[in-house]
Amino acid sequence: MDLAKVPTPKNPYPDASESEFESMDAYLTHAKRIICHHAPRIKKGLKDEIMYDDEALSNVATAIMMADWTYDEERVGKSGSKCTLRTYRTNKAIWAMKSYMTRQTETLAKICCAEFAH
Repeated sequence: MDLAKVPTPKNPYPDASESEFESMDAYLTHAKRIICHHAPRIKKGLKDEIMYDDEALSNVATAIMMADWTYDEERVGKSGSKCTLRTYRTNKAIWAMKSYMTRQTETLAKICCAEFAH
């Protein structure tokens, strides 16, 4: 099970009524494509871990949805360049996968510490 905390935004979210969203099925399809392409490059076996964990998969899909909501085409990065919505979506999905790995590592550490305490 992968339960992610809801983050506190650095900046207030834009008005959702001004954003266009796809269906959840569409976001899940985008998530699966990004996971299949990028997860094996991040860690061996990560693709299967996420694809068979409904919560982890939906967290990646939610990250893509949040990218659609928070994308600012006028934002300029530190290097002075802008990114496309597609790149922003992909980056958010990759961050969601890396956050999944961090949560899994923290969970294992807690289990190991609890076993040694007894």
